[in-house]
Amino acid sequence: MTLNDFEENILRNIAARADSLYWLKLLSCVCQVWVGTNRGIVFICDVVSRQFVSRLSFHIDAVSSTCTSSDRFVFTAAGQLDGRVAVWRWPRVLRAAAAAAAASKR
Repeated sequence: MTLNDFEENILRNIAARADSLYWLKLLSCVCQVWVGTNRGIVFICDVVSRQFVSRLSFHIDAVSSTCTSSDRFVFTAAGQLDGRVAVWRWPRVLRAAAAAAAASKR
């Protein structure tokens, strides 16, 4: 898998906020990149606007995998210390991120 300049830039910027990256997932239905880290954090970036969208914290161990289902859900799974699978409704995640961004501009 080769990365274009934008994807490499996303990885560099996110790597500055985390020890290391575990996976990179492109959600083509909404043009987003979801990136899991070894600290259990998921970063979301918009491919079209090239902007950081959100930071999700749920896992206490490294986020080791992800998958999507039915263009509405993103599943993230973490390592042995956590043992949990998170089910994210990405439309809801986007609305919450937009609301938080709007509130911070006030």
